[in-house]
Amino acid sequence: HGYEDVYFDELLKTKPKGVRMHSLNAPGYAKRRHGLGTTNVDCTAVHTLGAMLGKFFPVQEGKDAYAKLSGLITEQLGVRGFSAERIALVFGSFWWQARLFKRPLAASSVKTVIAADSEEKALAFACRSLGIRFVELQHGVLNPLDPLCLPAIALRQASAQALLLPDALALYGNYWTERHAKTA
Repeated sequence: HGYEDVYFDELLKTKPKGVRMHSLNAPGYAKRRHGLGTTNVDCTAVHTLGAMLGKFFPVQEGKDAYAKLSGLITEQLGVRGFSAERIALVFGSFWWQARLFKRPLAASSVKTVIAADSEEKALAFACRSLGIRFVELQHGVLNPLDPLCLPAIALRQASAQALLLPDALALYGNYWTERHAKTA
């Protein structure tokens, strides 16, 4: 009759007022998903609308920072293609998505949001601005060598706030805890 997410569905069974926020990022997801009595909120529109608003109503503040960052990425890392315009688009999308997430979160009594991965930066920022705890739940393999998994040394150069890290990283077992002992 469908499938369950072995991580989140079990967790949501213990939280009768829990809400699943998801994006349709796989073909057939909505058709095969069965209901567990959990409220489901599709956030695909937030991601899409945020990207469109970022393109058509870019964030004007900080234009100099986009150019400086583009130069640093090119010069210091040798990576081509990170133009100031591209950085402005990505930041604009993030900024608008965070604003869109803040509205329903502020109107709710939510105290904690548990996300599946580090890609939910706009949601994390919205939570942080509202004082909502943001927890990243290990969802599959989370390798310490993943580009989104920063080494602990990063915390000597920038604060967890500046890096937009989750308030907590929930891992499965001692193996993963040991693997991430030296990560931020």
